[in-house]
Amino acid sequence: MAEVVELGSEVFEKERTKRMVEEQKGTTRAGFDLGHASEAISDFASARDWEQFHTPRNLMLALVGEIGELAELMQWRTEQEFLEFWKSPEGGIRVREEFADILIYLIRIAQVIGINPAEAISEKLERNESRFPISEAYGHAYRPEQ
Repeated sequence: MAEVVELGSEVFEKERTKRMVEEQKGTTRAGFDLGHASEAISDFASARDWEQFHTPRNLMLALVGEIGELAELMQWRTEQEFLEFWKSPEGGIRVREEFADILIYLIRIAQVIGINPAEAISEKLERNESRFPISEAYGHAYRPEQ
């Protein structure tokens, strides 16, 4: 197990050093927003001729697999153990990578079926504002209509 930790720490240090160099050069992806991400994901798939495989079904199954991989990082750990793992160099990298995989597949599904993620989020939040008014929902973990 120590080898994995060492490897994880080494990877973390390399990533941290890379980010520091990029910051000094001004080449970080600080302005990398949902629009940029969507374009980069589409370009990535297109450059590899993967559109032929990116059916809604295939993407959804891949998404479920990635959610399972993130869930596996939490499985059998207490809340505190997971937080400690997440804050560790190797745990932080693993959680971020699985989280990114999930977002990538969600965005790719949206592209394939023609949903604008930013619009969908905005519309859903607007609906939730009326479904869960602060006066009824504040501090409650249940739906007000229940």
